[in-house]
Amino acid sequence: MQNDNLDISVIVPTYNRAAKLPSVLEAWKDTSERTSCTYELVFSDDGSEDDTVSILKSCTSLPIKVIENDHGGASSARNNAIKYASGDRIIFVGDDIYPDPHFIQKHFTYGQEYGDSVAILGEVEWHPDQRRSYLLEHITEVGNEQFSFNRLKPDSFTDFRHFYTCNISLSRKMLDSVKTKFDERFYKVNFEDTELSYRLCANGMKIIYKPDTFGYHYHEYTTEGFCKRQSTAGEMSVVFQNLHPELDSILGISKVCESFEKFRSGRSGEEESNKIVSIPDVVDVCNGLEYKLQESLDAGYELYIKRVLSILYERLFRLKYYEGILRTRFPDDIDIIEKFLSARHIDGSLRDALLAEYYSGMDLNSSFVMHLFNTMILRKHPVDPVFHATMKEILNEIYDNGIDDSNVYRANRQLIISRVKAELKKYYLLRQLKYRYDSLRRSLFLRSH
Repeated sequence: MQNDNLDISVIVPTYNRAAKLPSVLEAWKDTSERTSCTYELVFSDDGSEDDTVSILKSCTSLPIKVIENDHGGASSARNNAIKYASGDRIIFVGDDIYPDPHFIQKHFTYGQEYGDSVAILGEVEWHPDQRRSYLLEHITEVGNEQFSFNRLKPDSFTDFRHFYTCNISLSRKMLDSVKTKFDERFYKVNFEDTELSYRLCANGMKIIYKPDTFGYHYHEYTTEGFCKRQSTAGEMSVVFQNLHPELDSILGISKVCESFEKFRSGRSGEEESNKIVSIPDVVDVCNGLEYKLQESLDAGYELYIKRVLSILYERLFRLKYYEGILRTRFPDDIDIIEKFLSARHIDGSLRDALLAEYYSGMDLNSSFVMHLFNTMILRKHPVDPVFHATMKEILNEIYDNGIDDSNVYRANRQLIISRVKAELKKYYLLRQLKYRYDSLRRSLFLRSH
């Protein structure tokens, strides 16, 4: 379906982008004025239900091809665009990217310099007009759940995992070295570009990072929205592993599935009854801290909140990734999956969430210590209900006024002197509670009352 060859084809899959397309097209017009190579923009619409197609067709000042498709996902939209693309080099870019004026020309120039076997990875930065939450900073600069540009060295080669279709180009010759382009067995967005990159790199492709080939990324994210994105990533990682079992250690699928199966076969009533915190609880804390960051804060307090947020985000987004894996592998065990994820990750998540709320006015009283105690017996020390009730009385008596070293020492001393097995068990639990509290206080530089 290709016509006479052009230098560049820019492929842009799009879906329901009518609100932003006019300003995106204006950015492409600025780019066109600074482009000397021959090029085309191939917009591949994925069955939009708004005015996306009509807006694209009405733009006559750019060399645009509009491909209309039934709704089939990004892989299908890109593949159909590839069939109609005429360029010797293809740039893949997102429909939420505002290109730098020299965007196309730099991809072309670097492509000429490095040759057909090298893909050019450009950079994206958050659009200056976009509202900046700490979430956006975290996913690109701290946790790197979205992109890892800050971990790449400019003008250096990187591996197949950094084939980001928000801004990357490769030669048509290299792309045609594989029969299957974007594998449409990836029925949702995530890992379809990485999987293609894996096969292309096996055929000799290299990827070089050129950060001066950049665009601005305009994408609104909420904590809930990014959680959904991570769950989808987990779901699509299973598709990836089914195609390439040798990548299991990178994707982490077998490890989490094995842990889940052990939990499922060995869980007890006590374990199930002691669930403390849910994902929505942690999301609420994150949203509350994001809101607090909008206030005028001193630098030290702001840094502290960001640090706690990153701890929470990293744990939360990893949790959602595992959730996507397990829901795909074990679709009949949804309730057990929720209990497993809580049991496996609650300890740190609850700790960090409570510490975050400490600076919002929570006291570290007996309620806090009981949370820690419950997570400990949930994970490592199953106990009977009578023992649990006795421990609760002891903890309430010791910690009613907050953590007090002398109170803990006296209680532990009395328990250890008794030499009774049940009392020794209480002693060791109390001692571990104290160690845990001291450890988390040091690690997060938390000031006690």
